[in-house]
Amino acid sequence: MYDIFEILSRAAGYGFMQKALICGIFTAISSSILGVFLVLRQLSMIGHGLSHVSFATIAFALVLGVNPLALSIPLVILASLVILYLSEKAYVYTDSAIGLIGSVSVAIGVIIVSTGNGLNVDIYSYLFGSILAISPFETGLSVSLSAAVVAAVLLLKNEWFAISFDREYAKSCGINIFFNDVVFFILQSVVIVTGVKIIGALLMSSLIVFPALASLQIAHRFRSMILFSALISVISVVSGIVLAFLINAPAGATIVCINAAFFLAAFLFNKVMRIK
Repeated sequence: MYDIFEILSRAAGYGFMQKALICGIFTAISSSILGVFLVLRQLSMIGHGLSHVSFATIAFALVLGVNPLALSIPLVILASLVILYLSEKAYVYTDSAIGLIGSVSVAIGVIIVSTGNGLNVDIYSYLFGSILAISPFETGLSVSLSAAVVAAVLLLKNEWFAISFDREYAKSCGINIFFNDVVFFILQSVVIVTGVKIIGALLMSSLIVFPALASLQIAHRFRSMILFSALISVISVVSGIVLAFLINAPAGATIVCINAAFFLAAFLFNKVMRIK
């Protein structure tokens, strides 16, 4: 036990661990808060679809030799707006639009990786996460964008709450549905891209959905739902980073497993309370 505490105290002094924890905490808060609205609006799969888009855009950025996050953010935002357009104007169901864009993006990403020389090692860190190798630029970008996402969500939470439960009622109250949808999809894109380096493109949707689903099992009010989701996400990310360091495991996969454990515990707790 003493050896573990000694290892952790030593690890806390490492710069890469400090950057990982700071970046992870901010991303956990922004993704979990946004995840509540995604779950309520039954749009959980959009995180999965945009994660696939980020895979293709990151592969494209690596081929061009530019910073992957700087290029991915505008391209993933564009893809999210295409999904919104298809679902609103082209008579395509949202889940179908997500599947369409996501599958095409994966195909493009695979072609880029297979034809690009020396991309396999670089793309692996973005597919499955490499939080302990985050650069100072990526840390600053992630923290600033996550803070902006949280601020925007807090500013628009009342409108989004109304839209999540009854779009027609929200429209009758004078809420601009289209504007709020555009902002919502853009923020979702930003969260996806900033979290890719932390948990990986293939696992990022789990960081968004799991905390929200767990909070729905134990929270009975909207504010409590958001608070529980953020708390579960932060605990999962911090404990996942620490545990991954101790057992030399991938941080992204470890975080997802802890998130899944939280959901299972919350689900069982909800069942037990209902029986009583």
